[in-house]
Order: sequence, then C-alpha cells, then structure tokens
Amino acid sequence: MTILRAGLLVLATPASFVFLTRGLAELADGSRGDYVLDLVRVCSLAFAPAAVCAGMALPVLIALATAGGRPAPEAIGSLLAWNTAGSVVGPLVATFALFPWLGVWGTTAALGLGLAVLPLLAGRGTSRALIFSPVLGIALAAHALTLPRVHVDNARGEELVWLREGAHGIVSALREGPTLRLALDNSYVLGGTGSRGDARVLGHLPLLLHGAPRSVAFLGLGTGITASAALEHGVEEITAFELVPEVAEAARTVFAPENGHVLDDPRVRLIADDARSHLASTERRYDVVVGDLVVPWRRGESSLFTREHFAGVRRALAPGGLFCQWLPLYQMSEEELRIVAATFLDVFPEASVWRGDFVAYLPVLGLVGRADGAALAPEGPAGIDEVDRRTAALTGTLALDSRYLAHPAGLWLHYAGQLSANEPWVRAARRNTQDLPWLELLGARAPLRERAESDGCVGEPLLRFLDGLAAPQALDAEHERWRALGRELFEASWLASAGDDEHARTMAFDVLERLPPEIRASVLGPTAGEEAVR
Repeated sequence: MTILRAGLLVLATPASFVFLTRGLAELADGSRGDYVLDLVRVCSLAFAPAAVCAGMALPVLIALATAGGRPAPEAIGSLLAWNTAGSVVGPLVATFALFPWLGVWGTTAALGLGLAVLPLLAGRGTSRALIFSPVLGIALAAHALTLPRVHVDNARGEELVWLREGAHGIVSALREGPTLRLALDNSYVLGGTGSRGDARVLGHLPLLLHGAPRSVAFLGLGTGITASAALEHGVEEITAFELVPEVAEAARTVFAPENGHVLDDPRVRLIADDARSHLASTERRYDVVVGDLVVPWRRGESSLFTREHFAGVRRALAPGGLFCQWLPLYQMSEEELRIVAATFLDVFPEASVWRGDFVAYLPVLGLVGRADGAALAPEGPAGIDEVDRRTAALTGTLALDSRYLAHPAGLWLHYAGQLSANEPWVRAARRNTQDLPWLELLGARAPLRERAESDGCVGEPLLRFLDGLAAPQALDAEHERWRALGRELFEASWLASAGDDEHARTMAFDVLERLPPEIRASVLGPTAGEEAVR
C-alpha cells in the first residue's frame, strides 16, 4: 500500500503544483521573507507528500524481503543493488528519453502510474485498491496531461505561440502585442523582439572593433538576433554554439523573420555542444568570439565566467583576434562584477569596457580583450578611421539596429574606458575558477535578488565603477568628446529611471544637441519629441 499511495501522490503532484503556483506564475513578489515562505509552502504541499511516501518504499520492501525466511544480507544486498541501479539509470532514462517523448507532465504521469500499478501486479493490493486505484490513477494521469506547462498571463494579453520539451527543459515562445520572447523553463528569458536593436548591437560592436573579421563565434544563440548582426559584416564563417536543441529550433523557425533567417545562411555553422568544452579542445581559430548575455548565477552558467573558460577562449582566437563578454549588470552585484572583471584580466591583462545600451536601469556592459593581451585601444588594424568607416557602412540596416549607430559617433558613445590588471582593487578581488566558483556560491541568494533591485549593479555603484575606468590614450579630441557624451547620456537615462524626469530630459536633449544631426534625427524622429530619454 505504501508504493500504491506513493504512485497516486506522484500522479497528484502536477495538479497540486499548478494550483499552488497559480498557474505556474512566479512566487510571491514581495519581501525576501515572503518569497522563502511561499517557496516552503509550495515544496511542502506539492512535493513532500509524494517524496516522503516514495522514500518509505525501500524500508517496506526490505521488511517484506526478510520476512519470508530469506537470509537478510542476501535480501538487503539485492534490494540495495537494484535501488542503486535504478538511481543511476532512472534519471538518465527520464531526462533523455521520457522528457523529449512525453514531456514533463507526461513523464510524471507515467512514473506515477508505474508506481501505482506495481503493487497490484505483485498481488499486494487490497480488493478496494484493485478496484479504485487504477481508475483514480488513470483519471489523475489524464488530468495531468491537460495542465499548462508555462505560465501565460491572459490579463496582459499574452499568447503561447510555440512550445517544445526536451532534456534541457521547456522552451516556449510567447507573444504580447507585437513583442515575441523566448523563454526556458517558464522563467529564464533568452531574448525577444522588444530589444531587437540592442541585441544586434551586441553583435555589431565587437565585429566593428576588430576591423576585418573573417570568422566569428557566438557563444549562445538564443533568438539568433545578436548572431544575425554578423551577416552585415562580410564575414566568411559564423559559428553559433547552442546547448539546447529546442532553442536552436525556435531561432530557425519562430524567430527567423526577426533574425534574418540567420541559420539558413550558408556561412553559418550551428554546433549543438557546450561552447566552453568545445573551444578548449578545438584547433579552429576565430577572429572574434562573442560571449552571449547569460545570467552568471543561473545553473551551470557561472562556468562561462571562469578563468579556465576565458583562457580557452583566448586559445581559440586567431592572431589579432578579440573576445567580447557581455554582462547583465542588473542581474549582478557590484562584488560579482569585480570578480568577473578581475578574472577576465587574469587572461586579458588589458581590456576595454563598452556599454551595450543606454538603458541605465537594465545596463549591459561588455569586457573586450585581445589575443595578444594588449589593451584594446582603437589603433593598429582596428584604427579609428577604419572603425568609423565600417560603422558608417551599417546605416542601411538601421531598421533593425540601435538608433545611435546612424553616425560613427554612436559607436564611441558606447565606449566606457580601459581596465588594467594593475588596478589595486583588481589585485584584491576574488577570482572565479572551476575550483572556487564564487559566482555560483554567491548565486545562492540570486532568486531573491530579482526582488531586491538595490542588489543589482545599477545607478550610483555602476556610475562609480565606470568613472573609475582609465581614459583611453589613443582617442583624439573629437572621439574623446563623443565618449564623454555617452557617459552623460547614460546618466540621463538613470535619472529618468529614478524619477528625475525634468533633469534627465534637459541633460539628454543637451547631449543630443552636441551630437551629429544624423543621430538626433534617428533618436527623435522627424520631429523632436520625448523619445530622447530611453
């Protein structure tokens, strides 16, 4: 009866979990205490009963096996051997066979039915159980198959347009008005069309800085929008790494109109593998490697910010090649930013820092280093004139790109400054390595960070960090002026997000007045308006 009850409770788990999470909505968006209490409530009510009852099965089986006169060592040893084998094989079968075939709720229903039927087949059920448990089990399994697998907010007009389940999780595409977003496991947003222009800038910027890239690798594909920027640079080969096959399928189909059908381009090579291990072992060399905008504290992703990974990327760079790693500062603390920067400088002793956008409450920062370890000053093969010429050539694609790239000055607005391994704070900072994964350890509090904006490296902490960067020596007066205007534009955006609209508007329009007319027209449109402050 214990195993029978465990099976029925497993079958009831999907319905109870969906009910307790209000249709798979995120947990309490209140204080940290509210979040923890909500987490305990859901886990204790949805999962604990089935887990406790299933956990009692082994002691019950041992008692039954030894009650019939069979030698205890032999009986216990046999059961433990089968239990160990099941513990090894079960997760592999469920993850790589059942999940892609049946999905998460179908797999749960199949396992629950298996547990419920097992004692009946062994003749251990009572007459009532023999009559009612199969009916109840089938009813619960059928109900589980009708449950939602992602949360769709109907009040906001969301619509589920695409969904796939696989070994890595549930990948879905949801539409809200004109915006389409890609999500993994109902919560991790991998990108969307709402930030299409900024996403392409993350691809444009490192390619522009190289000067003459022939091969480029993108560590992470997502929607494919960032990688699609490479199509505009005349590169000969584009390699896109994507660990989740369903994400690549979404990029190839659902997001193809937004990414220019990048995966159908003959220059593009898709590698369904872990980029970290592949780069560490491949003999192929790349002119540019772009680290996608991933969340450092998410499961498994802190390894993409280790010293070993950065060293593997440097090894995979061709002579004169460069690596750009983008960081979502709104999902990182100031301490974590310093850990990543210091770790990066261990491999690239001189690096430059670039803004990915001017949305100060959701800031994106890029660390750029060269294969030769030199500072990424705009000189030599990627001289200022060449960078400006290549930027000007992009103006024909502005329908998909940042409004600030309407003129070469827009690129230098993104330039924040230089980092050196000789800085005192760099020497004192911890390093993120495979042996000491500080980002993963500090990430234990990360789910709570989403409910505490003060923990993100935004606002004054970020401005202090950027103001502490060294000024580049290779810029002439005009380009240095553009760099300084980028800092003012970023501050204006932060003032707007902090509620100081009047001051922010005045500062933003003042900056735009000092920028080339092409950028003013691109930002403000045919007539001046309120769009200057993003």
